[in-house]
Amino acid sequence: MHGKTLSVRVLQRSEGEARATVVVSGKVSKLAVKRNRLKRRIRALLATKLPHLQTGVSVVVFAKKEALEAHTKEIDTDLNKLLIASKLYPRPHSVGSEKRG
Repeated sequence: MHGKTLSVRVLQRSEGEARATVVVSGKVSKLAVKRNRLKRRIRALLATKLPHLQTGVSVVVFAKKEALEAHTKEIDTDLNKLLIASKLYPRPHSVGSEKRG
């Protein structure tokens, strides 16, 4: 699955907790400092989502060049869309759809 700032690849495993990794290649930036900073930003976003992913999957997140200049909120939105499209992450409930007693 491909987004504006990220690409996601899902690998099915037989069992176990969901796990994830982040790949930022040298094509994104020649400077390791920039690549590592971007990895930390994406890992922080993944840490909040990992407990909600279905079990038995490995998620590989590939950063694109556009992610370097993107705001964290934009990367988070892109990651959410990709995880939902991969059917790994629950769709957010629409506002006002709850039943009131």
